[in-house]
Amino acid sequence: MNFSYMFNKKNYILFAILIILAGGTYLYTVPFQQWQQKRASGNETNFLRNAQMSTVDKIEVTDTAGKIFTITKNNGTWFLQPDNWPTEKILTDALEEKMTAIANAHLEVISINPDNKASFGITDTAMKAKFFNADKEAGSFIIGNIASDYQSTYIGRENDDKTYSVKETLTRAFDVEDWRDRTITNAESANVDAITLTYPSQQIELTNKPVESGEAYWRATKPYVARLQKDKIDTFLNTAAKLEASDIPAQDVKDTGLETPALQVILQGAGVDIRLSVSAKDASGMYFLREETSGRIYLISQQNHDELFKQIRDFQ
Repeated sequence: MNFSYMFNKKNYILFAILIILAGGTYLYTVPFQQWQQKRASGNETNFLRNAQMSTVDKIEVTDTAGKIFTITKNNGTWFLQPDNWPTEKILTDALEEKMTAIANAHLEVISINPDNKASFGITDTAMKAKFFNADKEAGSFIIGNIASDYQSTYIGRENDDKTYSVKETLTRAFDVEDWRDRTITNAESANVDAITLTYPSQQIELTNKPVESGEAYWRATKPYVARLQKDKIDTFLNTAAKLEASDIPAQDVKDTGLETPALQVILQGAGVDIRLSVSAKDASGMYFLREETSGRIYLISQQNHDELFKQIRDFQ
């Protein structure tokens, strides 16, 4: 019997077993544990990674009362539906910046216990946001409480036991109902060279177009001719050409008086064609105004109302 051969064979078998055990241990302690850590940390897959604002063209927001608001993107501008109302660019720019950061961020897992979700504000009545690209959902999440560092927000998603944290403050970030742009007019007043004010019983025409001698100055041409003061015209134009709404009412002309307006304002000039109708007060003491090109209805303050209602004598 060759004891040396048997001993060597046994050693080979033991060595092979050790190699297998060592390999198994490595596979568990390194790649598998790394995978577990990534899974636990949320870094394995950011579930919002497809909600890239460069491709998202629709966002649905469900508020805490269950009301759904939708904004859609067209040619780089976000519009609140169903009225297709332009949104405040500064607000949508801020949202795009926050969501770009979140979609490319590390999502830190705060809790894996579903019973803890409510304590982080992840509830059935919490605000929710869904993101779409060409009507295909790109991602969604539930917006929870702001974290104790006041720089992070807890988020979650449906059918997920985990609660996550993102390094962004989302307080009021999705209050899209208040995002409607209140800009009524935004023109260069220096380009205006003709003003028409039409009242129910009178029409006033003012112009700054050069006369036969080539001189250009503000003057009334109707109902009578009168030279006007430029600084007073400028004050009027500073309001009329850069007009902001105090509020935005229901887009229903009924009970606004706009069908028979108290004043119609027309501003014309190089690149300028503004047409406004102003009517009666609403219950809050503001005045209805319709921008005729878009047909949108606004409310303006008493001060803006008074700055638009002018007679020739007010410019002399």
